[in-house]
Amino acid sequence: MGGCDSVFYAFDFNKKRLQWQYKLKNITVSSPQVDAHNVYFGSHDQAFYALKKKTGRLKWKIETGGIIPSSPAIDNEYVYFTTADSMIYCAHKKNGHLVWRTSIGHNTWSSPVLMDNHVFVGDIEGNLYAIDRNSGRIHWKHPFSSNQTKGSEEVTGAKRLMVVSTVATDHKFVYVNTSDGQIECIHPENGQINWRVVTDDQIYAPPLVTPNYLYVTTMSEHLHIINKHNGQILQSIPVTGPVYASPVICGDRLCFGTEKGMFYAYITKPDL
Repeated sequence: MGGCDSVFYAFDFNKKRLQWQYKLKNITVSSPQVDAHNVYFGSHDQAFYALKKKTGRLKWKIETGGIIPSSPAIDNEYVYFTTADSMIYCAHKKNGHLVWRTSIGHNTWSSPVLMDNHVFVGDIEGNLYAIDRNSGRIHWKHPFSSNQTKGSEEVTGAKRLMVVSTVATDHKFVYVNTSDGQIECIHPENGQINWRVVTDDQIYAPPLVTPNYLYVTTMSEHLHIINKHNGQILQSIPVTGPVYASPVICGDRLCFGTEKGMFYAYITKPDL
């Protein structure tokens, strides 16, 4: 894990002790990705790192032109990451050699998501992009329109239209939230909308997708349970405190915490 003390840490879970640490030039809020040999993450020092998992020694580093607040995505050969200065990168995991680099024109805080031949990422101007995984070419761009529900007329400040949330996928559709309360199910090949639901919530957290439901936590202190197949909101449960993070499934419980120090665990249905 990385910290706001500009240090990246590895802990031995079984022995309950620090294994190694790596000093950075700035903080990191990027959650790492790990494979058999390395750990990958970005930093506010405008660099992306690959460290050896066992020792913490630097394997390679890529200097970029922007801070990296998002988390990377990896496959068997490549690592994909975004920077806050509008760039999307694809590099070889083995040596850090750049495969392609693409500008989407606007800053992005969301993490890239891989599905089939695409990389999906949103920007802070309310657009979702599908980028060709092999070439870096923008395959399609889906611009959101401003939320016109009651109380959401402003598009600046708290109600600004941004795609901060990382998308979720069930390998059939892409599900995305906007900061001004929109939730959409989108076809990955062409960016067409399968269904759309509009709320009056601020949403920063990625949706959690299960075989039948979509779980969406909001900054406006709600948990929405949505029918994944048609977009119908089945329940809107008030909670105490804004929620920045996605819920997780642990056994038969749906779990998440809030900014006001509350932790929730809801019993889920057998078919999720």
